[in-house]
This record gives sequence, structure tokens and C-alpha cells, in this order.
Amino acid sequence: MRHRSIFVIAVLVLGLGTLTTLSTTRATQEVAPEVQERLEHVRADLDKVKEDLPYACCINPACNFCALVDGGCPCATNIETEIGVCGECLLGWHAGLGHVPGVEAADVKGLSGDMLVTMYEKLEKHFSGHTHEH
Repeated sequence: MRHRSIFVIAVLVLGLGTLTTLSTTRATQEVAPEVQERLEHVRADLDKVKEDLPYACCINPACNFCALVDGGCPCATNIETEIGVCGECLLGWHAGLGHVPGVEAADVKGLSGDMLVTMYEKLEKHFSGHTHEH
């Protein structure tokens, strides 16, 4: 159950980060107008919050994952280290959204599995107030 919850959160976060880019290139399902309106408010609020955070993101538009988990993004700093970048940034690089000079998408590494799981658990805790047992 815990892994399914983490997966759902991951899909939602990564989807929010690239929704604007992808919505013009792929078919999307219909969303009720009231849900669409709430999503627009969430996106606008998140963009405003990110302006006030220490953000050194390596993709453009900047990821949402790091803001939601840690309140800032170190991925541009981490991109050339063994630490790697968050999953949203990694996918962004492979979608052509990377913007760190001298870095090729093929060379970008993601966070280790353990670190990524820890971040998703943190994210789940932020949204649910608790974690689920397996």
C-alpha cells in the first residue's frame, strides 16, 4: 500500500511539473471545469511560492518536486556531482528542458533509489500527515 501511495504522489507531482509542456503535444483526458480551476490555482500558488525559495533548478520550467519536498531545488548544483537530480529534473532533461551549459542529457544522473524513496516518503507525509505501513 505504501509503495502505491508513493507512486500516485510521484505521478501527480511529475505530471504537474510538465503538464503545460505536454498538454500541447499529447491528447489529455477531459477534466471537469471546477477541477481544472482548482488545478490552475494550485499551479499559480506553487509558482508564487517557488519565487520565494532558494531555487537552483536545472530545467526550464523549473521542477515542482523539490519545492514540495524540501522547499527549494539544488538540482543545478547537484547535476555534476554523485548526488544527481530529482526525478522530475531527470525526466525534464530527457524531454529537452535542461538548461545547464555544458551538460548533456545522456550524462544526467538521477538521485539514488534510497534517496528518491526518502523524498517521496517525505512528500507523502506532507500531503497525508502520516505514512502508510506496508
